[in-house]
Amino acid sequence: GISCGLMIGCNSWITILFAVVLGISSAIGTICLPIWVSYIFGKRNYVRAFASIAFIQTIGVAFLVVFFGFIEDMTGSYKPAYLIILILTVLAFIGIVKCCNATAYNENAK
Repeated sequence: GISCGLMIGCNSWITILFAVVLGISSAIGTICLPIWVSYIFGKRNYVRAFASIAFIQTIGVAFLVVFFGFIEDMTGSYKPAYLIILILTVLAFIGIVKCCNATAYNENAK
């Protein structure tokens, strides 16, 4: 959400709107991730799955910070980086929805 807002412009109401979106998305990332992992992988596999996802997320964030700097150095703008993160966010959302639907389907098939 915030990357989309930063690409649009810097009107004060847009800045406030995307600050609110950023706050909500931060809460979703910290609260919903454990709930989704528990739902998708079950309580039995929760610890292993959550540890793996948290590790991959940490490595991904570390990589993306450097990658964004590289993109800014090459293009003189962060807009391509924001576009990439927006695309990755949409893909992650689609993946989560598909996993939740597959889990719900498997539970109903039992």
